[in-house]
Amino acid sequence: MNNEGRPKYARKGLFRPDLGDIDTCGNALRTKFRIKGVAEMWGAMSDTSLIHGHDISILAFHGDADDIMPYEYDRPFSVAKPFNRLAADPMFGASCIVDRATKLGNHARLVTFAGYKHMPHVDPKTKVINDNFYVVQDTMSEFFHDIIVPQKLEIEGEDGHYYVSPYPLEVSWIVEGGVILSTENNTVEVAWIKNAPQHSITVSAMLPYGVGLTERKVEFLQTK
Repeated sequence: MNNEGRPKYARKGLFRPDLGDIDTCGNALRTKFRIKGVAEMWGAMSDTSLIHGHDISILAFHGDADDIMPYEYDRPFSVAKPFNRLAADPMFGASCIVDRATKLGNHARLVTFAGYKHMPHVDPKTKVINDNFYVVQDTMSEFFHDIIVPQKLEIEGEDGHYYVSPYPLEVSWIVEGGVILSTENNTVEVAWIKNAPQHSITVSAMLPYGVGLTERKVEFLQTK
């Protein structure tokens, strides 16, 4: 979609501001980039054909009792029926967005808050965040983490000689039930205490772009 194809609701109207051009930037970054993932919270769009079959992951959150933005296909502001028919056209909610993206082959996931209305992360009476807030926070964190850092740390090796992959910039090792004899680059040499109740090794590593990861491995020693 180019700038001329922007939806009408994104343009300036009698009671709404112009949301800006397609290539409008809200920060000072000038580096070239490619969108790899989108997370949307209880939103809707006028036309799901704007979603194309590109390799972009989508994560959506929505309450299925939302009376502001439709969960499926309906007019927004159902709380104001029947007057909402005069104010807005029907829109596609999160259920339709994820369904469209999935059919196109995109990786898409919908998190539904059953029985919740608009902004399901806030208690409507106390105006305080509820448990849904942490569902959104943790799920979104994992979603973007997996997109940005598709690699997982792996501790490999045995018999006291271990290394971590992929090759990190910085490494820190912690051993339980043993003693670290030496470390070099991404490797560690461990002497295990035979009768210790637990034998485990944990690595914390810093990867490019400032991404930090941690991985733990439990070692089962062979008894003779």
